[in-house]
Amino acid sequence: MRKQEGLQKSTKTDQDCAIQRERIKGKFAMTITIRSGECMKIIIFSDVPAMAICDQIETDFCVRPECVITGKVDSTLLKKYQALLDTRESLVILISSAGYKDSMESVLGIRSCSSVPIILAANNLSRADEYILRNAGVDDFHEGLEYDTFFCLQIRSAKRWIDRFGNHDEKNNIRFGNWVFQKNMSVVVSPDRRSFRISQKEYRFLELLLKRQGDIITRSEISRYVFKRDWDPTDKSIDVLVSKLRCRFRKEKQYQGPAIENVRGVGYTLILN
Repeated sequence: MRKQEGLQKSTKTDQDCAIQRERIKGKFAMTITIRSGECMKIIIFSDVPAMAICDQIETDFCVRPECVITGKVDSTLLKKYQALLDTRESLVILISSAGYKDSMESVLGIRSCSSVPIILAANNLSRADEYILRNAGVDDFHEGLEYDTFFCLQIRSAKRWIDRFGNHDEKNNIRFGNWVFQKNMSVVVSPDRRSFRISQKEYRFLELLLKRQGDIITRSEISRYVFKRDWDPTDKSIDVLVSKLRCRFRKEKQYQGPAIENVRGVGYTLILN
């Protein structure tokens, strides 16, 4: 009979993850330690005691989650944690033992005020349930209410997604005050996440104003950058363009948008309110 193999260890390490594998008595076990850095913020909404999960996540990720034990994720609760949900590096873990209906209400509530990634940990969800919940805004599912190796890897995967999104966001989005200019889609997003699309000429004009924020931009510069021609004093194209962009910001009555100020005889400047 073949003699039982002794303890064997192998270690694989990269900047995110160190995996130690041990083969003991023919069974394969895996422990994972992940260092994600303090930039990641995790909020756990759970209807079951979850402090053990919170402790294990902190051990693996060096990030202490905000753990909220609640029977229902309602608007009052979301308002309390709005600042955390608005953070671009945030991840929401929703642990629900209540079933499909309550999970759906919680997901819809979170999605109504935030676009952060959501991992839903629940029991006995059917494929149809998961399909509908994914369309409602769930990014990943975990079978069961316990923290294990697979749950750890799902969080790691979400962290990588957040990092990629963050890099993409920095490249394509310009933030001015509480507003966001999404360059890749020619869209301006208000502080309450209402968005409006702008024309190509409005895009170039707003881009120039944001690049030279606080500077006075002459009409000649605007004409060359936006219209690709020299400025003609009889041409009212710039006046029309400024009027249209001002009107777009004024439609968002709840939030005062940036002001495009006219510097008489010179040009325009952007002032954030």
